[in-house]
Order: sequence, then structure tokens, then C-alpha cells
Amino acid sequence: MEIKQNPEAIYTELEGKIIILEAEKGEILTFNETASFIWRKSKRTIEVKKLIDELCREFKVEKKVAAKDVQGLVKSLIRRGLFLKA
Repeated sequence: MEIKQNPEAIYTELEGKIIILEAEKGEILTFNETASFIWRKSKRTIEVKKLIDELCREFKVEKKVAAKDVQGLVKSLIRRGLFLKA
């Protein structure tokens, strides 16, 4: 599956972490280091498998762990409308 950031998402980066404003819900999301890494990589359309591979290289984690984390975050952000299936 390919995904990308929703171009309408309102976000900023502060001290290396992504902060997203969900104005309609009145919520602010603050991403940790790995979620921020995934967000930055998804600025352009990217294959989820590639995200997993890049996360493994960047953070030296096992592929099984990375796959679980990436897939969980991607599903959550698609539900919230912050990621789009490309």
C-alpha cells in the first residue's frame, strides 16, 4: 500500500518532533521521534514496505517490530484523515 500526508493537514516541527493540529476535533497530536520520522518520509507518496525498511535502518530495530509500529501508525493516521492512500 502506498500512502502520503494529507496536504490539508496542519502541522509544524518543534525540537525535532511533529505537532499536528486537528482543529475540527480540538486536538493537538505530538509525535515521538519514530512517528515524526514516518511523517517526514510520507511528505511524498511512499510504499509502507519502504517506510518499514527505512525505519529499520534509521533506528536499528528488527523488521517485525518496525512493521508492527509502522502499520499501527499508518492505520491510525488514515482513520484520522492525516494520511491518504495513494
